[in-house]
Amino acid sequence: TLAPGHRLWTDGRHVRVERWWTPTPRVGARSEDTARAIDEAVERQLVSDVPVGVFLSGGNDSALVTAAAAARLPHVDTFTVGFDDPAFDETSRARIVSDALGTRAHALRLDEAEWTRGLALATWHLDAPLNHAHSVHLLALSRFARGHVTVALTGEGSDELFAGYPRYRLHVLARRLRHAPRDLGGWLASRLRGVAPRVGRLLDEATADPASA
Repeated sequence: TLAPGHRLWTDGRHVRVERWWTPTPRVGARSEDTARAIDEAVERQLVSDVPVGVFLSGGNDSALVTAAAAARLPHVDTFTVGFDDPAFDETSRARIVSDALGTRAHALRLDEAEWTRGLALATWHLDAPLNHAHSVHLLALSRFARGHVTVALTGEGSDELFAGYPRYRLHVLARRLRHAPRDLGGWLASRLRGVAPRVGRLLDEATADPASA
């Protein structure tokens, strides 16, 4: 297993492992620089001779991609999947983004039975006994969007960059714990493992070096 930020080189006979990246916070970074990087990245993906749309969930990631695309295209088609369970349904948030940016919104709704039927098919397409939590509805949304566009941009990965998941608040907490007595983070993690295993594990990771966290 490669350590974070490392790569393995081989010519078929010799192997070497080297560190190619160390995370270093950029002091003085401006929001304008981030916006420019996003705009340029999206603009590169809009070069196409077929219709392009955006998968829009209403979260940080897809909203940023949609905003960048809407600034460059006269009409942007956005595609959202919704669920009957309000705890998982994000269509209202997606609608807010769509209305603000003036996109042509398309919505697909999956009920429990449809999701269950799609599970085996989505897992088959992954070509491994593996199911990501969103693989079923991404497959359904892709088929739905194919009736309107040929290419769809997504925000996959941006939640990690912009701390769009609640779990990242734990890293902020852990950063503060580094200024506390050395054993406090480990003690807190051990106390939480029984009642909140995920929180305990994340605290364990977050108190390590930034790359591992």
